[in-house]
Amino acid sequence: MKKTIVAIAVVLISVTCCIWVFGLAMEYPVGTPVGRASYWPEGLGELVDRENRVHGFFVNASDYFYFTGDANAFNEFLEQYALLKGTPLRLVLHPGRGLVSPWDEDKEIPFEWQVSAFGWEWPQEKYPDLPPVDEGECTDKFDAGWAENLDAELDEDQRAIRRKVHQTTQSVTTDVGVVMMDLYLGGQVALDKVKVPLNVEVKSGGDIDKFIAAHEARQQAQNLAD
Repeated sequence: MKKTIVAIAVVLISVTCCIWVFGLAMEYPVGTPVGRASYWPEGLGELVDRENRVHGFFVNASDYFYFTGDANAFNEFLEQYALLKGTPLRLVLHPGRGLVSPWDEDKEIPFEWQVSAFGWEWPQEKYPDLPPVDEGECTDKFDAGWAENLDAELDEDQRAIRRKVHQTTQSVTTDVGVVMMDLYLGGQVALDKVKVPLNVEVKSGGDIDKFIAAHEARQQAQNLAD
């Protein structure tokens, strides 16, 4: 089932179980199958439909899913993630606790790992090595296409952006989008218990590097002041 079909159904029942926000965006209810978006690789829908999914949502062609569990649960999940075809496979490591806030509630939900699926746009600050996205023209075209036709295909500009990221990450196909994973090490999963399949790239989230750089900048400023 495509995400487009799911979105239509959710509009009809949103008064009882879902939160609808301005634009094409929706929270995925916990414990409810999420369907499948056209840009998802085969198997992603089954991967994210798990009992330990604690939150999820999509905005346009970007999907985010959050999970809790121990190292054994994470390693089993990571093994299944490594089987996805057509997408660059990347695990980004972060210190600290993962926390996410539902849109309609003033609370934070703890989680250990996150799965993000991008049709063609991604947060540049989180993935600085990926090619930058022009969030203006291509997003406007996609939104206009959805307004007229819920099965609108990507145009050539959007496909070009997708090709850039696949080329950057040495992926050989542009049939599907980009699916990344993030692991936060301040919870139930210790780094020395993580087993990463060899076909999955591992990156630092840069949090510690930023902390060190900020500290060194303060040191330099202090030295100049002295």
